[in-house]
Amino acid sequence: MSNQNIGNSTGKKKYLQTKLSFVPVNSNNNNENNRPTSSSSSSSSTTLNINKLKTINNTFTESVTDNNVKEKLKHKERNRTPSTENKLSFTKLPQQEPTPLTIEPPTLNPIALLYNQQDLWVRLQIREFVFRFGSYFDIDSRATASLQNVQGNWRIKRLGVNLTYQLLLSMEHGFIDIPSSSFHSTTNKQSLFYGARTMQQLANKLIYDWMDNYDLNNSHRWTKEAARIEFIERLQRDGLNVHHWENLIELLSIVTGIASSTTTDNEEEEEDIIMEDVNNRMPEPEEIIHSLPTELKMLQMICDLLLLHNSLRRIWVHEEQSKEFKLQETELKFERKQLLQEQQLQKEDTKQSERQIQVEKKLIDTMIAQQKNTKRFSPAGQDMKGNEYWIFNDLITYGNDARNSEPYWGHGVIIIGPGFISDDVDMDISQQEQEQETKNKWWYISDVNDITQLRRYIIQQNRPSSTASTTNNNNNDIEHLLQQLNIRSQYLQSLEFINQLQSNHHTSITNNRRTTRA
Repeated sequence: MSNQNIGNSTGKKKYLQTKLSFVPVNSNNNNENNRPTSSSSSSSSTTLNINKLKTINNTFTESVTDNNVKEKLKHKERNRTPSTENKLSFTKLPQQEPTPLTIEPPTLNPIALLYNQQDLWVRLQIREFVFRFGSYFDIDSRATASLQNVQGNWRIKRLGVNLTYQLLLSMEHGFIDIPSSSFHSTTNKQSLFYGARTMQQLANKLIYDWMDNYDLNNSHRWTKEAARIEFIERLQRDGLNVHHWENLIELLSIVTGIASSTTTDNEEEEEDIIMEDVNNRMPEPEEIIHSLPTELKMLQMICDLLLLHNSLRRIWVHEEQSKEFKLQETELKFERKQLLQEQQLQKEDTKQSERQIQVEKKLIDTMIAQQKNTKRFSPAGQDMKGNEYWIFNDLITYGNDARNSEPYWGHGVIIIGPGFISDDVDMDISQQEQEQETKNKWWYISDVNDITQLRRYIIQQNRPSSTASTTNNNNNDIEHLLQQLNIRSQYLQSLEFINQLQSNHHTSITNNRRTTRA
């Protein structure tokens, strides 16, 4: 580096340049004394000045060089990019993810079955039919409330009359669409339905015969409308007797093609039909009267025929209607959130509590409408242990029935399967036998916390791993199960919220009355 460049790069001090040395201007020594002497000066003085020059020059060069290095480092530090930093940094060791906490499954409560599983499923299918279409077919509310407990004491007489009359009325108006291949006219000339070729003719013959037994076809005493009203009232009062069931058995045999003892007049032909399929035959009227499971099977057959009502197709599930329900649910949840925020800022108000109850009831009604729109009566899902989950609907909602000793049918989750047994392969023989016995056992959970824990447990069990591979169908099934569990949990939370608001509202009114009296 030349002397001129070094002098220009300092900028802070001014130097007087001489031929042999750099001397600072602000030096304390006199300029004249520091001027170089003539050529006759002694050699010792010259040697001293040269050594001093080298020392000063080396010190200054080192100082300037250090400053330049620092400036360059600062400039590089400012312009350093993340990629450059990563290249210069040491390679980081891969961090091990923390092991997730093991979530235990909830405790399952066993269900004591009072009926065999076949009879129990008949009850469940009738119950779900009434939930979805009871309001459309004007099923009596008292009969509907008795169905809340699946194994309870149902109002069978009232329910049987309601379902039977609705079937006859629908057939009379031509609303039941039966394929022509399923319609089998009777060949028995002594039959009530001999000569009937259509569904309307079958229903008209049967209704006329039953009204005639009550002497209601006399036009001089009864008008047509009054006679029909009186007929319904008497039928509900008396219920279905042996004669009624005898006619119904023959009617159902003609419509469904299932043989009965009254559809043919040939005894040999009847014996051949019974020998072909013993189970696929109609029961005797006396058997229906004296056997509750048999009567329920007949009512289930009537429900299946009512599903062929052509008007149900217009009120069945539509995607647009489902979207409307979903939008309505979102709006109600937003309104509920606003009311809760207002409640935190203000004191309790009677009008505000009533508004909260109304919003919560509308939200529950929206959930019920969405459940009624489901196309099929099917399980909510199945887990990896073979448990099948069923969520049955609530028939009472805001009230309760004295007969309902098992509220978990409408307010819980039903599990059919082995439960959450151990996966230990070293089980002894007795444990293996016990496991086989519990494969089709019925369980339930009804607490919101238990349902939430079940959701977390299922998520943990179906978490993807490096060794296991899951298909899209399995993922969709698990997602549907988790969604159904979440809906049931929200439904129960809304019911608890309404009960709490009503209790607080009642307490507030009572306190206000006491204060007014005082």
